[in-house]
Amino acid sequence: MLNLLNEGLNKLNFDSNVLNIGDYLFGKPKISQLFNTPFFLKEIKKYDVILVWGFEGSFVLSLSKFFITQNVVCRVVGIPYEESILIRSTESKFSLKNYFIQKECFIMQKYGAKTSDYYITCSESLKKYCEDKGICENQLEVITNYVDTELFKPTSCIDCNEKEHFTVTYAGGFQEWQGINNLLKAAYLLNDYDIRFKVIGFSNQKEYKESIKNMLKDKVELLDRMDRNNLIYHINISDICIIPRSSNIVTEVAFPTKFAEYLAMEKPVITTRVGDIPSYIEEYDCGYICEANPSSIADAIIQAKSDYENNILKKKGLNGRKLALKEFDYLEISKKFISYINNI
Repeated sequence: MLNLLNEGLNKLNFDSNVLNIGDYLFGKPKISQLFNTPFFLKEIKKYDVILVWGFEGSFVLSLSKFFITQNVVCRVVGIPYEESILIRSTESKFSLKNYFIQKECFIMQKYGAKTSDYYITCSESLKKYCEDKGICENQLEVITNYVDTELFKPTSCIDCNEKEHFTVTYAGGFQEWQGINNLLKAAYLLNDYDIRFKVIGFSNQKEYKESIKNMLKDKVELLDRMDRNNLIYHINISDICIIPRSSNIVTEVAFPTKFAEYLAMEKPVITTRVGDIPSYIEEYDCGYICEANPSSIADAIIQAKSDYENNILKKKGLNGRKLALKEFDYLEISKKFISYINNI
């Protein structure tokens, strides 16, 4: 995502570059990247403003603040400490690795939130979170995540015309808070409907895939992580995409990149009532909002299938594409970054 933003800034004649601090002597654990300061300090002094990615990036730059005069802007896209707590609670409370990661995230987030001069969050909810943590409102700006609408765009294909079933697609991670289990239970409730599900993003999860296949059989297609072109193909041949997240502090402040990607592909989106996304669905009429439970998700899918048969779904998809072009295209977002950076 950072490379795409950099591309947008350069296209708009804004001189920028990407520096991966983890490429220097100290790479892992992340907290050790602080000691890379002597290696990258000379490079960052060339620029007028330094944009760091996340509280972790802000933490790594903390030593540099003693040697630079530039404004530091932190792009906040998540809250890693709270994510690490959720991971520990759902995976293994007794894992030494997870314990270390949680402590590392706590330190980096706590001190990273004090290092930067300004903060750009990806959602209104995340802005409110930052305010509650003591960051002043006049230091905060909201600029959403973005998508390359020239890459993610609908195309005609033979498979689109020949498919036999109404297809609901999920592409993303499988952390507990993503709500995948609720989606799978909803799919089971819809066993008697002519609906198929496509779940994309597996990685070394053989047993989990087998359990899903045993549960849903030929109602679901399970696909591993794939390159961008293949992902675009599978979204393109779907009828609707879904973001079934459960409600917690991590999902409430997040703004999933896949939301913009789905819309750019002219696909309506089913989303649970979590975070900022429902407000876009309501304003632009580009999908469906449901509660974070299997029965509500199933009802939304049934409604979408009915609207597909009545040609309403296509209109929602067109509305989504308009939203993506207007609000989430990476060049439009790059203009917002430039405007904000010029202001400070």
